[in-house]
Amino acid sequence: MEHEEIDMSSEAITLRIEKMSQLRDLSLALKKAGKDAGLHNKDECMSLIEKYQAESTNG
Repeated sequence: MEHEEIDMSSEAITLRIEKMSQLRDLSLALKKAGKDAGLHNKDECMSLIEKYQAESTNG
């Protein structure tokens, strides 16, 4: 199995760090939204995510 070369330029590293930071911010926002909505367990959260995905696909 051949591995792709990873761009290690400062620009590429900066871009990856920015993307990771955005994902962290999104994760924290989703966690807070879940708590605010009264979702306290994984099953409730997954149910809400599946409902949202179905609505966004259909609508």
